[in-house]
Amino acid sequence: MSATIRIDALDPYSDEAAALFAESDAFMLSIYPPEICYRATPEAVASGVLLVARDDAGAALGCGAVRPLAGAQGVGEVKRVFVRAAARGSGTGRRLMEALEAEARAAGWTTLMLETGCKQTAAIALYEGTGWRRRAPFGGYPNDPESIFMEKTLG
Repeated sequence: MSATIRIDALDPYSDEAAALFAESDAFMLSIYPPEICYRATPEAVASGVLLVARDDAGAALGCGAVRPLAGAQGVGEVKRVFVRAAARGSGTGRRLMEALEAEARAAGWTTLMLETGCKQTAAIALYEGTGWRRRAPFGGYPNDPESIFMEKTLG
């Protein structure tokens, strides 16, 4: 794994995005039942921005999106955060989250929210370690014991 991580915008309708989404979906479906896998479609993330983390050679290490949260002024929702297995522990997730937060600030949003699964302990540790706090369900998500809902106020 290279030491440099570059963050670029990615077309959510591209073949590369489709491959990352499929890999993310397979991972999620390996640990959760399908009825609680809230997989955002390309259309769902197209209202915001999809970012891809790349290594020195340009290979995709992971992705993440941020989009406006419907019906909530100044609030964005983080979706599709995924880091490929070979890149986990390399700082890729942290870099993606920093870039997503920067995109949200540039859009004028003051708050971000996300839903994650209770079995994703590394992701939860990353979020909590970077200022995210647990909260009640939002945006139409059911109150499911497998889900953890989080929020971060952007400074």
